[in-house]
Amino acid sequence: GKTAWLYYACYRIVGKQPPTVVAHDLPVLVHLRDYQTMEPRDVFFEELKARGQFGDSELAGEILRQGGVLFFVDGLNEVADTVQARWLGFARSNAGTHRFIFTSQNLPGGQETTIQVPELSDEAIRRIVEQRADAVAAKLKGLPPGTQSLLRNPANLLVVIQLLEDGRSVPETEYDLYMAVVEPLKEKWRELGTTSYMEDVRTIASSFAETGQADVLSTRQFPDEQELLRARLLIKRNGRLFFLSDRIAAFLVADTLVEDPTALSRMKPVLNGQWRLIMGMVGQKVDAAGADALITALIHTSSLLNVMLAEHLVAAARTYNRAEFGEEWSERVLLAIAHVRQRLIVAEIGQEARTVGA
Repeated sequence: GKTAWLYYACYRIVGKQPPTVVAHDLPVLVHLRDYQTMEPRDVFFEELKARGQFGDSELAGEILRQGGVLFFVDGLNEVADTVQARWLGFARSNAGTHRFIFTSQNLPGGQETTIQVPELSDEAIRRIVEQRADAVAAKLKGLPPGTQSLLRNPANLLVVIQLLEDGRSVPETEYDLYMAVVEPLKEKWRELGTTSYMEDVRTIASSFAETGQADVLSTRQFPDEQELLRARLLIKRNGRLFFLSDRIAAFLVADTLVEDPTALSRMKPVLNGQWRLIMGMVGQKVDAAGADALITALIHTSSLLNVMLAEHLVAAARTYNRAEFGEEWSERVLLAIAHVRQRLIVAEIGQEARTVGA
């Protein structure tokens, strides 16, 4: 959704009726994952040369000095911290002459204005689907309410459209939606005796969830790369591989934890948007024993952030209101979480007091 929004904004600016607020700016769209080793100034020159066929570096430098460039910088969370710092520093030092719009799943601290990309409206969903096929639009209207709520995320909507075009049924939860995409691939690899392929992709997804950085996958070689591309788990761009969406990566981690909660010990959960999404998907499918194991592991890491992830898992499990997650279960696990939360807060306050005293 975020990248698509940037493409749309650029289209509007260079079109016949650009928004007045950005009518005087020169839009430059930068995919950070393509320029991780270059300085922002050099990236600007490279984009002018590659996209605008503008080869005069001196004149390009003069444009940069004069100002009036609107930088659309895509994927701040997908690159290393040093690259993030380089671009945020460049933006702050040039804020008086240029304007910057960054997309990121996890926002760094600062004084920047935050804009949330909205969920798709009913009208937007209708327009997107009708562009594909009237038959798909008719099927979409007949989907149950639970499935309808999934459609407001662009990545989910594309998966639903693909399933309908293939004549397949559409599940009501995100977990089952992505399982419908992944299960045929898992079944094929089981038959071939190559289940290590899925384990490899899941490991990469776990690294992505921890760092949010796309390059954990782009440099890898996969024995069945074409099948991963055909299944739309991955996409290839400029010769490099990326997850089709953050939700695909989240599902791969969630599916691992639902199958084997002890796998959490091999991961490094952090309180970011990706791990909240993972816990939400886990809560849609995990049974009470698996949920207990995950919650116990999270609250015994001496991390207040992991305690908050445990609370997110509980909320997700209760939302789907399965019998095994009734009031008795909820009261028991929430009480355990509350005790750990209180202990960690007290310990943190004590540590701050000792630091001040020293």
